[in-house]
Amino acid sequence: MPYLWFAWTGNLQNSQSITQLTATDVRITSVSGQAVTTRIDGDPALKLPIELNYLADRFDLIVPKSV
Repeated sequence: MPYLWFAWTGNLQNSQSITQLTATDVRITSVSGQAVTTRIDGDPALKLPIELNYLADRFDLIVPKSV
């Protein structure tokens, strides 16, 4: 709820309750060390840890004009 207004107005970057990071390579791991299954489009997928790479030349990313 704290960021509902920012989402509605398209100003999420102005919210104090959201942290925005920019990266091209990300590794996600389980803090507890337990097995955690990821999901892709709602279907079970790989278990953590996983590595994600943003490939700008492979697909279009749609962002607001103000970015």
